[in-house]
Amino acid sequence: MARGAGRKLALSRAAWVAAACAGNLLFASQTEAAKNATPAMAMASASRSADPGACQAPQPVQHTLQAGLHVLVCSPLTFTEYPPTSGKHYPVWADYKTYASVLEPGFYVHDMEHGAVVFLINCNTAGDCRGDIARLQGVADAYPQDPLCDAKTRHRIVIAEDTSMAMRFAALSWGWSLQSECLDTLAFKNFLAAHYGQGTEDFCDPSPDFVNHVSCPAGIVPPMPENQSLRTERKRAPILLWQGSLAETVSLWLDVVSVNGSLLAHYDLGRTGPGPARAAFDSEAFHRGHPAAGPVVCRVLMRGVYGQGLQAETLIFP
Repeated sequence: MARGAGRKLALSRAAWVAAACAGNLLFASQTEAAKNATPAMAMASASRSADPGACQAPQPVQHTLQAGLHVLVCSPLTFTEYPPTSGKHYPVWADYKTYASVLEPGFYVHDMEHGAVVFLINCNTAGDCRGDIARLQGVADAYPQDPLCDAKTRHRIVIAEDTSMAMRFAALSWGWSLQSECLDTLAFKNFLAAHYGQGTEDFCDPSPDFVNHVSCPAGIVPPMPENQSLRTERKRAPILLWQGSLAETVSLWLDVVSVNGSLLAHYDLGRTGPGPARAAFDSEAFHRGHPAAGPVVCRVLMRGVYGQGLQAETLIFP
């Protein structure tokens, strides 16, 4: 559950970025916290055809969020419901585009965590698969430009095959699904408008490492990318989450997430480097301010000229 694997960034100038203040966590920063942009959500809603033979999909269903922890890329995954709308997933997310083959759920669950909407089709069932994918593409193409995405990406929408689904079609977002045997394009448009950008990590950066993990060959489990292992700590103050030496100036931030995937706190650590840098977390102060939080996952993330990536992920018990 992180923002995905990033390239290893070499190191340079000092910045100790954590301190407790007023019974809560305060991170030293020379810049204002970056503000999340929200995409235009308006989409035209037309009247449903009066044709009695027209497809009418069921209503979307909200699901209980499962813990969104990272596991090894291409390792086997099990979910309480399928297709999944949350849960364990790979630290690498899929590029936001249309795929001509099956996409592993460990990738697209990570996309949904970033606020993506995923359209799936089971081409093992009867029907015009290529034609239906083209119709799903039409729904995606009609969605407006996401201001968080570049002109090439345009928006956080993934279209792919999934031959493990019971239904032929599914529209998924973080914690929500719409499944149907027929393609109700109006229902899919409305789902996209209502559930786009609703993940716990709202950003549209391309996945810098996905090109190396497009498919998961049977029996092959690639090693966890560097800095992606999940540590476990007991509550103490402070916990050193990450340290390194930066070769360039980067932006650092810390997300504190519940084991169910909900974002509890976001701390902008500011821009730092080149030079030594570190990030720490005062768990005792945090839990005093959030007594019902329970175990939390702390993620230190970095954005630099080579892209964005997760640097450390730590599960902390109160």
